[in-house]
Amino acid sequence: MVIRRQCFEEFGLFDEEMRACEDIELFARILTQWKAAGIDAPLVTRYEGTHNITSNSRKINQYTILALRKVLSKELKLPLPTRNVIYKELGRQYWWNGYAAFKEGHMGLARKNFVRSVWSDPHKLRTVAPSIVASFFPPFVLELLHKLRSKDIESNPHSS
Repeated sequence: MVIRRQCFEEFGLFDEEMRACEDIELFARILTQWKAAGIDAPLVTRYEGTHNITSNSRKINQYTILALRKVLSKELKLPLPTRNVIYKELGRQYWWNGYAAFKEGHMGLARKNFVRSVWSDPHKLRTVAPSIVASFFPPFVLELLHKLRSKDIESNPHSS
C-alpha cells in the first residue's frame, strides 16, 4: 500500500484495539473521502505460518466483521451505495461464520450467523434459507442427506 501522509493526518492511524484486519477498518475510513486505485498484478509474496493470526480463517472472519461494523458505526455520513457494499460484505462474512459453525455441529451459532447474513444482505435470503432450515435437523438427518447427495453426485456428476 502506498498512502498519502495527509490520509493518516485526516483519519488517524490503525485501530490498535484490533488484533487483525485493522487495515480493512483504516482503509474503509480513508475511502469514505478519498479515491483508490488498484494494480491487478502480484507485487509481493506473502508467507503465512501456523503462528500467524492470518492463518486462522475463523479469527480473520471475526475481525473482518468487527472492522466492517466499526466503519458503519463510526462513519455515519457514508453514502448509501458505500453502505450497501459494506452490508453485502458483512452478509458474506456472516455466511462464512455460519458455514464454519454448521460444519462443526454448532447449529445455534450457525443459525445466528445465517440470520445475520440475511439481515446484512437481504438478497442472500434465497441462498441462506436452506442452511437455516437444515440447522434445525438432527445430526442423523444431516448425515443421511449428505450420503444421499454424495450418491447423487457419484451417479450423475453433471447434476451439481
